[in-house]
This record gives sequence, structure tokens and C-alpha cells, in this order.
Amino acid sequence: MTLPPSVIAALQYQELLQTCHELLDLALAANAVSRRDARWYRSQLLAAWDYTGQTWDEYLTDAAEYY
Repeated sequence: MTLPPSVIAALQYQELLQTCHELLDLALAANAVSRRDARWYRSQLLAAWDYTGQTWDEYLTDAAEYY
């Protein structure tokens, strides 16, 4: 069974986003970033696509309209 390209892209994006969260957690634990910077990075990650609320295609459409 071959997945549609949009599904593959969405899964890859989810994996990348999870990695970003893990790296930020490691940076915080090592005190590698200031609390102010950490709050900004966290806000950016939390503003990223949440697959529970919309499909990948809906997210891309909204992002295209926003930018």
C-alpha cells in the first residue's frame, strides 16, 4: 500500500516537530538557552501544526493564506 504524498509529508513533519521538542527539552536541561529564549522557542513549537485539529492539507492551505 502506497501512502499519498501529503500523508508522507505530514508524518515526516510530525517526526521533525517531535525532534524539535526533544532538542529544546535537552537544551533546557543543560541550561544552554536563557529562559526568555526558551519561552520564545516553546511558543514557536506550540504554534506549529497540531494534527489533531486539522489535516495536513488544511494546515498548508491556512499557512499559504496567512503568509
